[in-house]
Amino acid sequence: MKGLLRLTGLSPGVTQDFRGVFRRFNIAEGRGFQPDDIYSIVLGNQVAKDLGVKAGDEINIGKKKLKVIGVLAALEGRGGLGGGGGINNSLYISIGTMEEMFPAKEPEKEGTVVSAVYIKAAKGSKVSDVSQRVRQAMTRSGTPVNTVTAEDLSNRINSVLGQLQGTLAAIAAISLLVGAIGVMNTMYTSVLERTREIGILKAVGAKDKHVLGLFLIESGLIGFIGGVIGIVLGVALSSGAGVEIINLFGNSTDLSLIGSGGPPTPTSSLLQWTSTELILSGLSFFEWLYFENTSKFSKKNGFDFTRFAFHIEPEELELIKFDLSLTVSLLATKMLLTTKFDLDIAFLYIYSSPLDIHGFIIPFIDLGGNELISASVALKDKLYKRKGTSHIDLKARDYYLDITVPDPTLLYEKTNFEAALSLEGKTAGLNFSGNLYFTLDNLRPVFITGEISYEPDLAREFSFTGGLAVDPTAGLQQLVVKVEWWFYGF
Repeated sequence: MKGLLRLTGLSPGVTQDFRGVFRRFNIAEGRGFQPDDIYSIVLGNQVAKDLGVKAGDEINIGKKKLKVIGVLAALEGRGGLGGGGGINNSLYISIGTMEEMFPAKEPEKEGTVVSAVYIKAAKGSKVSDVSQRVRQAMTRSGTPVNTVTAEDLSNRINSVLGQLQGTLAAIAAISLLVGAIGVMNTMYTSVLERTREIGILKAVGAKDKHVLGLFLIESGLIGFIGGVIGIVLGVALSSGAGVEIINLFGNSTDLSLIGSGGPPTPTSSLLQWTSTELILSGLSFFEWLYFENTSKFSKKNGFDFTRFAFHIEPEELELIKFDLSLTVSLLATKMLLTTKFDLDIAFLYIYSSPLDIHGFIIPFIDLGGNELISASVALKDKLYKRKGTSHIDLKARDYYLDITVPDPTLLYEKTNFEAALSLEGKTAGLNFSGNLYFTLDNLRPVFITGEISYEPDLAREFSFTGGLAVDPTAGLQQLVVKVEWWFYGF
């Protein structure tokens, strides 16, 4: 194979402390350098894959045959001193082998040309002073060099970030101006388009200040919602940029304090702020649309989430309503469209995101008298229930779909079922319920629960309850007997 690869010759000090010089260095195959190694080479992971070689094989570089003694583990990341991209695509030999393979072009000068030297400062010494002494020493020897330290990299990054912030500030100022003009134009257009509505409002007794207040509130809400969306996107993009900057230098480099003035000083107080929720809700000029916005900020996470919820009741579709919610956080963005059918004797919720249906829940179907049927079906995942609750105490309508669970790790737990069906009713003080649980690939019940409670007519403060849970294949799983007594105090 012919091509252009980076070959690095390492001095004895580097080969002996390869792991310390090149961060996150690990041998995936073979071994590292030893003091007596001659014509030995260590390959980066990607180079070994491209050449199709492994430890123990031999490769030719020019007219020299070198033995592969080791292959480095694949590294993630880019750039930096010993960054992942550089190590994965490099070849390493000892400096003695390189001098023999590539002698000096000028015979009177011994050795070969050194392109870079990595210097590790002694513990307790000031890196900037070491850097200055190195430049002075090399200049006196007739070979001026440039040195780069972590502080120099930090200053360069700050300079670039400062220029970037200035540019973004200018763009933001222009955007604010354009946005203000747009809002003004939108308000003016809204007034012109709603002359009839304004006339009706005036006719029923509304004053100028009331009409003005309506328009100001609407424009303020639109601006606020747009601003929240902009903040969320800005935080998300800046977080991504911060991760990329940290990846540039690897996980062991902490750049979190660059340009931030350091961490905040801890303060003590009797009242500690933990979280704040901002809730904004109201009606629009359209009678069929109601909205609500909730934003939460906490001391632990800063920005937690913002949620936009819209309740839509089309006038033409009296039996159908829609709830659309959009929740945006730093971890994920979730959209939920709930379609509700009110059929008088039955109620149906269909949950989607927004077009991909995840399942549906039927809170009740009135069978007449005192009997009801309820059902929950998950099409995308298992059903969820609140942690700590027993299947015996739940009805089918008490289960949740994956898309409706706000935080499945803290308050909810996943069940083994994908569908639940309940029948419940009451007669003469006797309440009963039976629940069947299914998986979608099997129409036979995989779990059964039932509960009967009795409240005597002469003693309404007493209740006797019995319940059981049965696995058709494993038998009885749980048996519950409860006696409840309560009283009223005035």
